[in-house]
Amino acid sequence: MKNNDAPENSQSLETVIRKRYSMLSPSEKKFVSVLLEQQNHLGYYSATELAIKAGVSKSTAARCFRQLGFSDFNEFRQSVLPLRENTNSPLAQMARTENRDLDATSRFEKHIYQEQENLNQLLLSGQQKSLETCVDIVGSASHVWIAGFRNGYTLACYAQALLSNIRSHVTLLNKGDGHFAENLASMKAQDVLILMDFPRRTKLLSHIVQIAKKNNVRIVAFSDQTLSPVTSEYEVVISCQNESITSFNSYIAGLSMVNYLTNEISFAYPEQSQRTLQRIEQNHQLMSDLID
Repeated sequence: MKNNDAPENSQSLETVIRKRYSMLSPSEKKFVSVLLEQQNHLGYYSATELAIKAGVSKSTAARCFRQLGFSDFNEFRQSVLPLRENTNSPLAQMARTENRDLDATSRFEKHIYQEQENLNQLLLSGQQKSLETCVDIVGSASHVWIAGFRNGYTLACYAQALLSNIRSHVTLLNKGDGHFAENLASMKAQDVLILMDFPRRTKLLSHIVQIAKKNNVRIVAFSDQTLSPVTSEYEVVISCQNESITSFNSYIAGLSMVNYLTNEISFAYPEQSQRTLQRIEQNHQLMSDLID
């Protein structure tokens, strides 16, 4: 049960800590420093992981949450994290008012301009070295595993569809057939895992990364951010801005980069790519399934 003097849900983490900071022990102050440093990524951590990161004991972490006015870590999460995590929800984005007074034509123009800006950022991002590394990693891998969740699943499906045109052994990790754990168990050190890491993020991402790292699988990611507790574990991050004036994030930059990288891999590994494409075309001719 929440303490009588527990913080109100509307209070930010900074406000909660500032009001009670003088009552904290030196170890607890170390712990809240980590909470503040990781406040945008707290959903990725357990209380134990946060304690380890701060260099304090689990009992210190538990005591600190009580000092802040919460009965335990779960209550802390329920009270503080929604203030940060829910801003990525379409419901929260729908509450924005800056575009409501515009007519439909103006909103359409603003939408297109923002999409163009997302693509322009790819030119300005200075990622050429990362792109070259990604081409080499994915092109030379024994098996390519791809995962994405929520809207990122669309990008994952697109990547699987395109890459399957130019090489074999390309698998959608979470394809909905109930074999997610089995697919994870099949990953080997010669493989690569491509992650579509975009909001709204799921906690499964950190578990997937942990399993992949345990098996020495190389990880590349398409993401809207290059620094987070998860992206720090990636070998390569392809940054794709996803700003939008609508209630939903934009994925035009991510789609464009999947297309570009697939083409670059086909240029870097022409024999493999041509051989795969030839087999595909032969199958289409045999089945006579296409009309154009």
